[in-house]
Amino acid sequence: MAGQVSPNADEVVSAVRRVWPDVEAVVMVGSFARGEAHPLSDLDVIGLGNDLPEYELTVWNSRLMALQGRSVAQAQKDLLDPAVCVQAVPSWRGARILYDPDGVVAAVQAQAQAWDWPLVQGKLEQWTAKTVTDFAEEALKLLAAIRDRRDVAAVVQAQLIAVQLTPIMAAAHHELFASENDLWHGTAGDPRWYEALARVLRSDRRSAALGAVGLYLYAVDATYAWMTQTQRAVVELVRTSAEELDS
Repeated sequence: MAGQVSPNADEVVSAVRRVWPDVEAVVMVGSFARGEAHPLSDLDVIGLGNDLPEYELTVWNSRLMALQGRSVAQAQKDLLDPAVCVQAVPSWRGARILYDPDGVVAAVQAQAQAWDWPLVQGKLEQWTAKTVTDFAEEALKLLAAIRDRRDVAAVVQAQLIAVQLTPIMAAAHHELFASENDLWHGTAGDPRWYEALARVLRSDRRSAALGAVGLYLYAVDATYAWMTQTQRAVVELVRTSAEELDS
């Protein structure tokens, strides 16, 4: 299996049906579907059907297989969910259909092909604003760790903010990504964000921690116009605390 670019469809379907006998359709997504797999790539498969586990790992032909279970209704809902559409849309667009006797995958894929940003307008802005606001707690923990010179705690908080806010920024800037790996080779829709993220991830502990504070405040500025007055009060508390730390 190592180095094989295109796994045999029938073999993959048989493997999935051994794990999930009631699966109604099977599609391959991720690096194998895109023809970008390497020897350590996992095989990403979506199984459609009712009452399937949301996520399950198994081993097939000496390779990790990641199974995602979705009902047809959930797969269609994902395309309109601002929290997941930025990855779900390109994944479904590039999905390779392995087993689809009733045409249910084709319907979801057609919906993904027709998808455009106005379908999530309003919901996307509300979600990004709320998510950035919710990270205020993590930002304050980071500031406290910097203040108290708890370098390990600070760098952990810095990494958490840097990594978890990046897909949020991609959504805010209308950037689709088929794989989370694409985020680390791209821009999250904003080259300035990516440059600041790279500095955080390769800096010494204290510099990384301070850089992550800057990343959070950058995310605040990017979503501030969409925030409610209550949300603005929350993020301004972080901004004030960061200024006091610098003084």
